Amino acid sequence: MQQWVDVESVEVDAHESRLDGSLDLDLSFEAINGTAYPLTIERIVTKVSLHANQWETFTVETSVILPPSREGRKSAYPFYVAMKPQGKEVDWFMKGTVLTINGKVTFRDCLQKTRVQDFGGLYECNMEALKYMKPLGLVPDRNTEQEGKKAD
Repeated sequence: MQQWVDVESVEVDAHESRLDGSLDLDLSFEAINGTAYPLTIERIVTKVSLHANQWETFTVETSVILPPSREGRKSAYPFYVAMKPQGKEVDWFMKGTVLTINGKVTFRDCLQKTRVQDFGGLYECNMEALKYMKPLGLVPDRNTEQEGKKAD
């Protein structure tokens, strides 16, 4: 069995700057150890895209041991990205927008092997919430057959 890290979005902390009309925006996440053994978080790289083909990269270097989560108490390492949208981007966040967020958590498992866990996707984001958008895949065609005869 192999260990893994789950990453969940937590909240948005937004403050408007009265001086320049910009926005201080902190997007909070948690790296969670859902396995039965401790692991050590070493590095988290988070990339956020508000514009096509433009990424802001945030890196956390650390050495934090996460014990296994227990019933009723998850073992999590909190981290965040601090953005400063300006101009038209502030309006997007006020009304709600979609962010592309991708990242990698580098950790050392209980056997001291270094592993990398990817996370990310599309997130709905506004001044109050950051919510992961589950991907919608293609709906497969459905056919039924009866003793070699096609019914649909």
